[in-house]
Amino acid sequence: MKKWSALGFLNENYLIILIFIAGVIPRFYDLGGESVWYDEAVSIAVSKLGFADIVKWIFDNKAETNPPFYYMVLSLWVPVFGDSELVSRLPSAFFGSLSILAIYALGKLLFGKKTGLIAALILATSAFHLRYAQEARGYTLMVCFILISYYSLLQLTIKRRVLYAVTYVASTALLVYTHYYGVMFILSQNIFCFTLLLKNKKIGELGIRGWLKLQVITVLFLLPCFVLLAVIALKIQKGFWVPEPSSEVIWQFYFIYSGSIYLLIIFLALSLYSLAGISKFRGRKPAAKPAKPTSARTGSDAPALTYGEKLYMLLVWMLVPIVIPYFISLVSSPILIFRYTIGASLAFFLLASSGVGNINNKWLVSAVAVLILIFSYFNVSGYYKTVHKPQWRELMSYVELNARPGDVIVVSPVYERVSAEYYNKRQDLKIVPLVKTFPLFEGLGDGNIWFVFHAHPESRKNSREGLGRKYNINEKSYYKLDLFQLREKSGY
Repeated sequence: MKKWSALGFLNENYLIILIFIAGVIPRFYDLGGESVWYDEAVSIAVSKLGFADIVKWIFDNKAETNPPFYYMVLSLWVPVFGDSELVSRLPSAFFGSLSILAIYALGKLLFGKKTGLIAALILATSAFHLRYAQEARGYTLMVCFILISYYSLLQLTIKRRVLYAVTYVASTALLVYTHYYGVMFILSQNIFCFTLLLKNKKIGELGIRGWLKLQVITVLFLLPCFVLLAVIALKIQKGFWVPEPSSEVIWQFYFIYSGSIYLLIIFLALSLYSLAGISKFRGRKPAAKPAKPTSARTGSDAPALTYGEKLYMLLVWMLVPIVIPYFISLVSSPILIFRYTIGASLAFFLLASSGVGNINNKWLVSAVAVLILIFSYFNVSGYYKTVHKPQWRELMSYVELNARPGDVIVVSPVYERVSAEYYNKRQDLKIVPLVKTFPLFEGLGDGNIWFVFHAHPESRKNSREGLGRKYNINEKSYYKLDLFQLREKSGY
């Protein structure tokens, strides 16, 4: 047995270590630089509840359509370390960083080390994934569970071990408890496995009885979540904020995943090259070379998925979480939004990376990696130069600095009250949501009404015309927010 040494480990893994560091730095850099927006403010507020209260809140809140697990994870963090922007986003940055190692492991197992390294590089430098690694929401936790679930499934097709069965069931169940779109990735796996069972009677080393047993155990763990999913489905049927998708939405999603048209072209070209390699690898064992497992029943080498079957797995994984919600959105309440499908981007990255894995010229591989780095650098640089979230922190700081005791803050839409309350540090200011008509306030005297609403030319014009008859207006604009300082005119 070869003796382990730190020098040998570094020599073997220095590239993934460098890629990991290159991905970690931007995920933690300037983590608290932007304001918390509504979804994050909700995450932080709910994380201050106990586990039972979180579940009750999800059932009772008419607008909430997320499962409880991410809120529970955050509830172990925020009450201990605080609720600042930076601290609240740390778990997302951690899970986003961990995903780089996870996709490397999966890519390596699928097609070899070269594929794993390129997949890790794409994910590490992805501005799309960076954005959600810097947001106090459950998307990067969702990504981790998807990668672990697929890695465990792939391992089970190579060698049947209890460890991989446990990690598969746990990660798959927790995926659905993290986001209801997790169901789409379970559906992707079942479409893939059912197809192979019809064709081969087995999925590598995993037979139909083994697969059914895994699914039954997973479903048993998900029984409480099915009740929650039914409640969420009913809420969505009563009206959801997501608009109906257009016919070109699928193309747009892959453009968003890539971050630029140049990277999209590179990823599509590599994906096509990967698909073109099916004939070359037809009938071969996969490129990855795990330790040779033996079947407990036959003593022979365990059958493995072919190159084509693995590509088919990625295609199903890449398309189902977008295509199925797209058709659901056409016949029912729309549910398709790009950040919900973040897991599909992983399959797209792996498919493109498998194309690089088929390139035998090391200089050409290096050139592809450099191109990915260059275009990704511009995307990441642009991410840091752009404001993405409504500037609640800047707006509320201005209000608190200039408000008089007893002033009132009116917010619109109603749900933005939670954002204002997150930043309001003054107990002498009252926050009132605008429900239908602008509220009347008595006894303000020379006090101010601070009206905050989503920035939009039409809203700004209507508010100015409607309120200008009664109030003197001082306006300030922030990213995605408008602020009117209202003082009642004499004679009213």
